[in-house]
Amino acid sequence: MTTAGRLSVVTVCKGRLHHLRQTLPTYIAQPGVEVVVVDYGCPDGTGDWVAAHYPEARLVRLSAADFCLSRGRNRGAAAARGNWLAFVDADVALAPGFAEAVGAAVGSDRFLLAEPMQHDLMGTVVCPRAAFERTGGFDEAMRLWGGEDKDLYLRLHHLHGLIQGSFDAGLVSTIGHDNGQRTRFSPVADLDLCLQINQLYRTIKLDLIRLGGGELSAEMCETLFGQVRAGVERGDRQFRLSLPDSPGTRLAVARSLVYAIGPG
Repeated sequence: MTTAGRLSVVTVCKGRLHHLRQTLPTYIAQPGVEVVVVDYGCPDGTGDWVAAHYPEARLVRLSAADFCLSRGRNRGAAAARGNWLAFVDADVALAPGFAEAVGAAVGSDRFLLAEPMQHDLMGTVVCPRAAFERTGGFDEAMRLWGGEDKDLYLRLHHLHGLIQGSFDAGLVSTIGHDNGQRTRFSPVADLDLCLQINQLYRTIKLDLIRLGGGELSAEMCETLFGQVRAGVERGDRQFRLSLPDSPGTRLAVARSLVYAIGPG
């Protein structure tokens, strides 16, 4: 990977300084890599710690009242200068040789995930900046824990035609922790409920993208996510979404999408 095509590692920290103390040195140690740390109003003082101990890292301070991991990752990407972006959670460490390995595998036509995939590594991805920007980045309507990463991958593949490539999962490792740390700043603390809402939302959104042929606006995403969350929290067993009428010279055709919701 040339200097002009350098890799930027982007991580977001809120309440995870105890993890970042262990993992950030492994990012900094990667040769020729830019490191971007987003302090998302971290109560542990992440920004001050990074500035004091790793001034070579690019620091972004985000003080929004609510926590949205998608927003944090997008702000980190906006501050990064590399042509390739590696999104890595604060509890994920990089082995020596990570940057060299992914640098040999990246391309404008692909994004890279760990192989074999492990649940805790789902959020670790390397993708071309240009393709990431074409998607509009991570969906900031998704403020509940989990699923925003898979949503991005589906859009990169289905809408923008990128191939899903891979890097060796042995090049990354995670720090184990309980679910309480995962949902600590989520508006919904029930992890299973978060996943149910996010799964239905991204399923419907991808259908709308396929029907419309392009990404949805941020306003449409916000409205749809609110409708889906309310329906799932009520325990609805069916979700109906009305589509704009299809006008014609003889008929105006009313259209809707109907989703039956049940246990997996």
